[in-house]
Amino acid sequence: MTDHFSCEEITVRLHQAMSAARDLSQDDVANIEELVQVGELLVAYETLCTQLYEYDIVLSASMIEDLRLAGQRLGAASMYAEVLLENVADET
Repeated sequence: MTDHFSCEEITVRLHQAMSAARDLSQDDVANIEELVQVGELLVAYETLCTQLYEYDIVLSASMIEDLRLAGQRLGAASMYAEVLLENVADET
């Protein structure tokens, strides 16, 4: 896997995380999707990570790593993905 995601790949990662986050509200999904559609990928990423953390939504370690790499590519602060590790899914 590369840490040089294109904008399209980042969009896919955001959509995958939203799909995996079953407890994310439809309002949050709609707001994040609107940001994606207008090209505000950094704000969409920050919003998604913030909501995932606030709602204690559990994601797989690989999904969090994909989000971390996407955030790195977007220039986001690393703490957005790091806090998600508090709620990582047990993959054993």
